[in-house]
Amino acid sequence: MKALVVAEFYPREEDPVLGVWAHRQAVAARDAGADVRVVVLHRLVPAQRDVAGGARAALRSLKDKVRQPRDAELDGIPVTYAPFVPPPRGMSYGAWGAWAAPALRRAVRRAGPFDLVHAHNAVPPGDAVRRLELPEPLVVSVHGGDVYFTAARTQNVRRALGAARLTLANSEGTAARAREAGAGDVRVVRLGTDV
Repeated sequence: MKALVVAEFYPREEDPVLGVWAHRQAVAARDAGADVRVVVLHRLVPAQRDVAGGARAALRSLKDKVRQPRDAELDGIPVTYAPFVPPPRGMSYGAWGAWAAPALRRAVRRAGPFDLVHAHNAVPPGDAVRRLELPEPLVVSVHGGDVYFTAARTQNVRRALGAARLTLANSEGTAARAREAGAGDVRVVRLGTDV
């Protein structure tokens, strides 16, 4: 089975622990026999904390983002960083899938076809995948923020969950919210941690 993982939060040079849970799931799928490829929706905009830190911090953050290699390999898994530039986060975060979809389309063309697409979060990854109208089944993992906060601000969460054949939630509470936001088949997968 060839699986594509699409994530916004995923380890990168500037932050090697960001989204480590998504990477560990990709490694586990690979170890179980899947041919796994990852596309990271790589936002080329400094984080709010860096902008608040002044011009130097914002410029350093932007340089780090631009320097991120487009293609990398993490623990033997090919990773493509698909750069995109969205509007300011504020109330537009739920629409970032539209901004990320063109970069995702280019990355998928290079790496596809796939048997399954797994998006980590309903927005922006799940929404960006939905916009591509890929023939492969979509699995969306919800981690909380998308169903607790973003779903109230945009229909894109509902659309992404409605397009998913399966939704994975990290808790019973998140699963209940995902169902309320339009998810059909929902299963709970607890994201353990190393002790």
